[in-house]
Amino acid sequence: LYTQTGSDSSSTTKNSNNSGGGGLFGPSLTLPTLSETDMCIFVQPTQEVVDTIEELSNQSTSPSNEKSSPLIALLNPQWRNVDDALDVASKSDSLFGQFASFLGGKGSSLRRLDALGYRSTYTL
Repeated sequence: LYTQTGSDSSSTTKNSNNSGGGGLFGPSLTLPTLSETDMCIFVQPTQEVVDTIEELSNQSTSPSNEKSSPLIALLNPQWRNVDDALDVASKSDSLFGQFASFLGGKGSSLRRLDALGYRSTYTL
C-alpha cells in the first residue's frame, strides 16, 4: 500500500498504474517513484519484502546527492532480535551460510539492509 499527498494531481496517478500482470491477490502494482520530499514506510515487513525494499531504495537514491533521497522506513520488522542457529549460520558468507539463509536465516536480509544504509533507530 502506498499513499501520496500533495497538490499536484498528476503525481498521484503516476503511481497507481498497474504493471499489466496479475498477482496472487489481484493486479500487482508498480513501485512508486519517490521524490526527495516523499516518505515511504513499510509496516511489519518480512524477509520476503527485502527485495522490494532494496529495489525501491536503489531507484530512489539520487546518484548526485545521496542526502536528497526520500525517507524509507521499516516499522516493526517481523524478524526477531534473538538469533537462533539458522540466524547465526546465515550471517556467514560461506556456502553453509547461504544454505542457512535459504532455510530462513535472517543474516542475508540484514546484510543487504546494512549495505543499503538502513540502521536500527529504536528497538525494544
